[in-house]
Amino acid sequence: MLRAAYGAYLAAALLCLTGLAPTLLLVPLGAHFVWLHGVHLKTWLPGAVSAVSWDSERGWRLRFARGHWVSAKLAVPVFVSRQLAAVRFRCAGFRRRAVLVTWDRCDADDFRRLRVRLIESAHGSGDRAKVSGT
Repeated sequence: MLRAAYGAYLAAALLCLTGLAPTLLLVPLGAHFVWLHGVHLKTWLPGAVSAVSWDSERGWRLRFARGHWVSAKLAVPVFVSRQLAAVRFRCAGFRRRAVLVTWDRCDADDFRRLRVRLIESAHGSGDRAKVSGT
């Protein structure tokens, strides 16, 4: 165990001395950027969410890039603003998915309904009755 730690320390020191450490750090950073781009922006990776749906009978559902639908539960907290909704869902098998929806990805009326549904789902319908003027 001590030999492995000592070997890793020597390898890190050698990389720092040769100047390769900053270059080697760009490789995992670039790979992570490509993964994030494929999952959240272009939705071409298999684990990317391409659609979000809600109805009173089934609740929340997510459609993945391969076309199959999975039921999901809303995980709080959610972030909702006028131009962005950032939502986390718990899918089957305890997997979590984060979904970013911007105002230009759907119709204005659909985005407004999504924002209202997210706020009601996150805070519960009982809280809405306590707000005056609604």
